[in-house]
Amino acid sequence: MADIIVTVPRDQYDHFWGDKVPAIEAWWSMRRRPKRLEPGDSIGFVIDNAIRAAATVERIIEDYGMWRIYFTDAGGIKPVPYEPFRGFRYFELPELGGEKSV
Repeated sequence: MADIIVTVPRDQYDHFWGDKVPAIEAWWSMRRRPKRLEPGDSIGFVIDNAIRAAATVERIIEDYGMWRIYFTDAGGIKPVPYEPFRGFRYFELPELGGEKSV
């Protein structure tokens, strides 16, 4: 089990904060499945040069050659400086209970 972080493209910031964060459940598409990521782990989102949001992974499914990571409880967290990158990285996120700042 391991947490991951991904970068939200700059042109998707409004969509992320407006649609994915308030949703009861949302998903993130990837070409490769993070092998150590399991339901119950966390996914963090790099936005504007910092990890600014995180969520709990609910399930991971393959859909037409892409992997969809479904998550719930998305919300803002205390920013952790981090440079944007492509793909995903394993990263130990702080416990999400009580850390959100939405």
